[in-house]
Amino acid sequence: MCYRCSTTNSLLRQTGNACTSCRQPLEFSFVSFEPLPVVEFVLEEGISDEEAVRLIQMEPPQKTTSGPVITDEGTIKTLVLSGPPDDQLDDENDPFTSTNTEGGSEFQPVEVGRSVLTRLHRSEVMVKEWGAPIGNQYYRSVMPDFPISLCGSCNKNHVQH
Repeated sequence: MCYRCSTTNSLLRQTGNACTSCRQPLEFSFVSFEPLPVVEFVLEEGISDEEAVRLIQMEPPQKTTSGPVITDEGTIKTLVLSGPPDDQLDDENDPFTSTNTEGGSEFQPVEVGRSVLTRLHRSEVMVKEWGAPIGNQYYRSVMPDFPISLCGSCNKNHVQH
């Protein structure tokens, strides 16, 4: 299964180790060789690897709940139901849950900016630090309760037991 677009993929694919729909490369556990629930992302132009790591390590903004608001203006009572504030990631403004339905043969990675990086929790992000000239690779776990480890010396992923 592709954790970016939720497409069910067969074991043998013409696209190799990538989703048949959105072309997202699949990341496998080096221990079990099962696909991991991660989505790779790239940084917007102008964001350095050092700045990205610093933004990811910051504590995300406190989640505020915006529940129903009742206003009473004489004979008119109004109930307003609202969702999460715009500064929090939800299904509508989260680039990782929006599906790539354009299709095509080219893979279009998820591109994130500073505002998204500050809203990500550091436990959801894995950074493979390759050094120059390759740079870093960034992954977000779309199932934060699924424990994934990253080996610091070889940059291989595996599921924690």
